[in-house]
Amino acid sequence: MRIHRLHIPLVIAIAGLSAGCSDAGSRKRGASDEAHEARFPDAVRQDLVRMGTEDQEIRQGLSADRMRDTAFAKSMLRGDSARTARLRTILDEYGWPDSVRAGGPASQAAFLVLQHSPSHEFQKTWLPTIERLAREGLVPADQAALLIDRVLVGDGFPQRFGTQFTMVDGRLVLDSVENEGSLEERRKSMGLPTMEEYMRLMEDLYHVPVVRHR
Repeated sequence: MRIHRLHIPLVIAIAGLSAGCSDAGSRKRGASDEAHEARFPDAVRQDLVRMGTEDQEIRQGLSADRMRDTAFAKSMLRGDSARTARLRTILDEYGWPDSVRAGGPASQAAFLVLQHSPSHEFQKTWLPTIERLAREGLVPADQAALLIDRVLVGDGFPQRFGTQFTMVDGRLVLDSVENEGSLEERRKSMGLPTMEEYMRLMEDLYHVPVVRHR
């Protein structure tokens, strides 16, 4: 059995509210509170948008075959690592680029870099902030759902919203989900499409079968 973790690049622009984790640790930053309240400089916003474009460009045409290509996987990892390092520097100085202070495109780009970062601890550190900003309407709720699931799966726990899949023998298999009977209700609360719709999107994107169970 061949198993490949696949970083799903599909991010659906939706609005909604995030549910429940603590804000503890969300202020692990290196600058003053006053700096975090200021609007992001144009150069920084442009840098974020550039990183988001790079993140998506390397994932264009992503498929099971490409993910099995060692050279391609290493190239994507190098790019993700470099963008993670740059994003860390920006966040230490300015805090998270929400839609008000940085604008929608820059905020979305920052999330893509975070979601695809090879650093699980980096994702865990910023998850409480993303959840808080989602509750405040400053980032889309789907970002909180995606990151919650990514962190839970990375920690070895069942996911909550059914956004994470693993490539197994040429098929995308849904990672374990907590209380699967109420999954659709939880997805609806975040504005996510139904699992049936989401799995069809996965199939259209990766051109491989997408299933709930092995």
